[in-house]
Amino acid sequence: MALSHTRDHGIRFAFYSLNDRIATLNHSASSSSPHEALHAHTGVDHIRHCFDYLRQALMCAADTNLEPINLETRAVNGWGVERKCRDYEAIKDWAEKWAEGNATAIS
Repeated sequence: MALSHTRDHGIRFAFYSLNDRIATLNHSASSSSPHEALHAHTGVDHIRHCFDYLRQALMCAADTNLEPINLETRAVNGWGVERKCRDYEAIKDWAEKWAEGNATAIS
């Protein structure tokens, strides 16, 4: 979703995409079934949009943590690996500081 803005930093688009991902996850988690979660968004274009959002999230926040390989399965599962996460509150505070207004309510 491209939004117009007058500032050069473009944070409106970036922050709204973060909120869209969180809203999608919240809706999916609160649905009684996967079918209910996808009911309103089953179009091919919307599914492509969601996968592209996930691709962007993975590429833009690339995780460089090393995960130990299980020698029996020759795979990793990600459990028990300490990670360094971004400070969501700091990002939110920064976005609120630079917002042109609060017409869309940063949450």
